[in-house]
Parts: sequence; structure tokens; C-alpha cells
Amino acid sequence: MMLGIGTLHLRRTSAVTWADGRATPTTTDSTFSGSWQPLNGREIAMLPEGERASDRAKVYTATVMRTVDQHGDTEADLVSRDGSTWFKCLIAQPYFDNAPIPHYRIEVVRVQEQDS
Repeated sequence: MMLGIGTLHLRRTSAVTWADGRATPTTTDSTFSGSWQPLNGREIAMLPEGERASDRAKVYTATVMRTVDQHGDTEADLVSRDGSTWFKCLIAQPYFDNAPIPHYRIEVVRVQEQDS
């Protein structure tokens, strides 16, 4: 269900380039349409105990997102509502067969701020 569709921000990391022995990832920022919603009580209760206090949400969108890849070298996409607080895409569930509007349900978790 995609209620409250708005413009969200997407940060995608592309291939790493090497310069002077240092790996530098290239990021691209863009926007996409989606619905940002908090997890409900049942969804929070189903999380592992150590992760229930983390800042999580779900995003409904027709845009294909890259998620966490434990075995590959692809970085997960980051999404944001305001362009300053970023959330990493963890899980993407497609809803295409019986959904009135084909879409993905993306579970996201807040990324800790890093000093540059």
C-alpha cells in the first residue's frame, strides 16, 4: 500500500576508483517517489532484541533499490526524507502479483553520522 507518496532522496554508490593507492567510491544523489512509514508494533517485536531500539522505517516505492549484499562488493543504497539523515536499505520485498500498484517494500535503518 503506497499512501502519502512524496519525493525522497536516494544516494547510490558506484564503482570504486583508485588514486594514489586509495579507494574512493563515487556517489550519485537523486530523488524518487515513495511512501515513508514507521514500522508498526508487530514489525518491531519481530526484530532481534538488540535491534529493536534502532531507528528503522519502511519505504514503499516502484524504484528498484540496492540492499545490503554480504557476499558481493555492492554498497547498499541510502535513502532520506530530508536529504540530511540517511537510512541504509536492508531488505527489499517485491509486491507485483496481487498488488493494485506494483511496488517494493524496503526496510531501512538509520546510518550513524560519520566525521569527514
